[in-house]
Amino acid sequence: MARTAVAVCGWITVSMSWYGLTLNQGSLDGDIFINALVLSVIDLIAYSLLIFINKIGRRKAYCAGMMISALSMLGTIPVHFFADRESPSTSAVFTTLYTIGKLGLSGCFRLLIVWNGEFYPTALRNFGLGLGSTFGRVAAIVSPIVMDQLGGHPVLGNTVPLILFGCMALFCALSGLYLPETAHKHLPETLEDAQNFGVGEEFPQKVKG
Repeated sequence: MARTAVAVCGWITVSMSWYGLTLNQGSLDGDIFINALVLSVIDLIAYSLLIFINKIGRRKAYCAGMMISALSMLGTIPVHFFADRESPSTSAVFTTLYTIGKLGLSGCFRLLIVWNGEFYPTALRNFGLGLGSTFGRVAAIVSPIVMDQLGGHPVLGNTVPLILFGCMALFCALSGLYLPETAHKHLPETLEDAQNFGVGEEFPQKVKG
């Protein structure tokens, strides 16, 4: 149950944040078409990096992606308060942090699709993945409302949604350590296997070869 809650939080975070950043890209300084192109290329880069998840592991990749995203989006706070808002370099730094934040989220979004079902038993694998995806889709629906309602803060400006997304990503990065590593392991086939998966001694053993 706890693992399901952690996975659902991950789905909510990546869906709300990814769609929020994507739909809000028009607020960035610079040419809107160039910004859209860069953010699209960032998605492709994130997807390409997932070819290494079998080598470094799902959990490490997920927690690293969430932490990168969290630090990038929370990094917009000092930029907003201490940098010269009229300076082109400030806009460039803000856009860079925005882009890096989306990079981490894009990777975790696709990683969850692979990883989420792997720590459920065979009979419940589709259910577990579908449950997390459903919560994620609801979060995606709410995302434009969050951006609209929180984007015009008199003091923090359009950084409020980024602060929210950053805090959510930070929580997911830490709570993701609770989830079991599934790379190169036999997946659980029964409910008992799933309950013992990753608890105490590693279950099951690594696949040889």
